[in-house]
Amino acid sequence: MSTGHFQEFEDEYLETMYEFYEKDPELRVRTGSLAESLKISPASATEMVQRLASKGFLDYVPYKGSSLTTKGLEHGKMMKRRH
Repeated sequence: MSTGHFQEFEDEYLETMYEFYEKDPELRVRTGSLAESLKISPASATEMVQRLASKGFLDYVPYKGSSLTTKGLEHGKMMKRRH
């Protein structure tokens, strides 16, 4: 799998996270909800959430869910605007 493909995936995740954020800025998004939104398996969602957290886009707390960091918020907003 190429990095380009991953990047696309990450963008999609961040955009989806941003949509959750727009509905409720205080909400921690559960990985299951994210998986459902993106129509992927919870395992894939968890893997990507951890990857994005390691890159500083998300604040991830196991069993509690994740929220966007300032960096993630900016990126998500940018993705949303692009579409």
